Amino acid sequence: MTRAAQRLLAIQNALTDISVSDDQKVDNFILPDGAVMTAKADSVSPTNFIHIDGLIVCEYHLLNRTAQLVISAVSTQFETTASHLPSFQVIEILSSSQVSSPQTSGNDITVKDMWATVYALFTLYHNQETIPVILEELRSYLLLSGLGRTAHAPTASKEEIYLYRATFWQGAGTQGYHNRGWLPPSSFSVVHFSFIPSFTRTPTVISGHPLRPPKPEPGETLFRRFCPSIGETLEFTYFDLRSGSNTSEHLDFFHRWHNSERVNKGWGERGSLEKHRAYITEIMNDPGVLPVIMSWNGNPMGYAEITYLKVGILGFLENRLRWYARKIMWRPTFLVVLETGTGASTSLSERINSVVLCEPVCGIVL
Repeated sequence: MTRAAQRLLAIQNALTDISVSDDQKVDNFILPDGAVMTAKADSVSPTNFIHIDGLIVCEYHLLNRTAQLVISAVSTQFETTASHLPSFQVIEILSSSQVSSPQTSGNDITVKDMWATVYALFTLYHNQETIPVILEELRSYLLLSGLGRTAHAPTASKEEIYLYRATFWQGAGTQGYHNRGWLPPSSFSVVHFSFIPSFTRTPTVISGHPLRPPKPEPGETLFRRFCPSIGETLEFTYFDLRSGSNTSEHLDFFHRWHNSERVNKGWGERGSLEKHRAYITEIMNDPGVLPVIMSWNGNPMGYAEITYLKVGILGFLENRLRWYARKIMWRPTFLVVLETGTGASTSLSERINSVVLCEPVCGIVL
């Protein structure tokens, strides 16, 4: 066997040899709207339940068959023999109205509970890019929202819906469907903003770009997500300066952080409270920058500035980095974790997720 074939075989084995341990579970998982979810993936028991706030919202079974999503090999001789693609065990989902248990709500599964069920499955089966499921209720929700798709091959069974991890983390099935998503209902994130051409001319930037939505209200929560790895909820809040008052909680934290030696070495913004008030005021008046306070369980721990590449402070690089500046939907983010021991790597990954959710056509977060 050639070395190339050995590498392909190793990749195939890594993709197909995926199992869920008996103790893999979602325990006291806090959903964005505050509801508490519990689920367990048991490879021995044929029946598993997903609980939300103590009630069973659905039951799911691991069926004795597998399915694989074939796309590029369709209409070739490899359409039915694509052994390099992973096959995953099919899961049957039953709503609580189909389950005989005193813990059930007795109602058909709601859209927000179906989204939570998808969340639980991708948390339990975290190595799978797709999850084949069969169900009777809310098939149209999964397909029309982009959370799932049927088999691509014309001759393949359409019974299975393949849940897609990538579209789930892009926010599919949230905005416009229910209020349980990571972006809380607000004037800033009711629906995705339309693509309309606009233009910016400043002393440092002359550039065309898409029109940006109005800025959030001060103190408005932009993103909320529970991180099971540390058991805490991460939030991003638009900076609240409280104009007209002497100070605010956000300004107090910002002032203390930037007067620490560690932060000053990187940002160079040490100074008085008035200097920092003027700095934040300028940032909040800049249409190309969003100042954000990050917190764990409501306790502020960091500060970030989310910018629009062709509008913000990197716009002057356009002539030098033409390939870079053409990516008009890239979102540079300047982030500093200011309280030690607060899950820096986790907050960075969540920050990237929140930027992509707020700007779904964003290609890259810098």
